[in-house]
Amino acid sequence: MKGSSLLEGASGAVAKISALVATFFLFPPIFGATVHLVEGFTHQNYGYDLVSVARFGWIILCALFIFAVSQFLITLALRLIPFFFASNR
Repeated sequence: MKGSSLLEGASGAVAKISALVATFFLFPPIFGATVHLVEGFTHQNYGYDLVSVARFGWIILCALFIFAVSQFLITLALRLIPFFFASNR
């Protein structure tokens, strides 16, 4: 069915764009709340020289994690919408 694949493609695009927006707004507070933990752990266990590497890695990991979880939840919500309306009839 072409209509079904078109709808799935559109909902996938909506989920990705929404996940980008969610990442844009959620990244600063989550990163700001956790970066000191990562820096302290790195400094204590691996030395001061690797703190900047750990910080850069944490930026990437934090952003990817927020994007992936956001995309999953938005995709799940978009796929559950038809079941919600079907059960209310």
